[in-house]
Amino acid sequence: MASIVGEIGCSQQLSLQLADHIMSDCPDWVFYRDEKLTEAEVMPRLVAAFPGFRPRWEEHLAYWKGASAGNYVDLAEFVHFVV
Repeated sequence: MASIVGEIGCSQQLSLQLADHIMSDCPDWVFYRDEKLTEAEVMPRLVAAFPGFRPRWEEHLAYWKGASAGNYVDLAEFVHFVV
């Protein structure tokens, strides 16, 4: 094992490669590697995609005075805009 680590140069990289190989044979173990948006990216993208939402969003931000309203409350603003 030490010679393999020496060839790779990083035991952590080896561990990840071994885990990927082992996990690929176990269909019950599912790991997702995707390009999902982070929570911080959702609202800016919605505001950019729906310009009519911007005034409501700016009012929402002003109401909270820079404090976080939370993701669910933020999304609720968009839902009220849509519905």
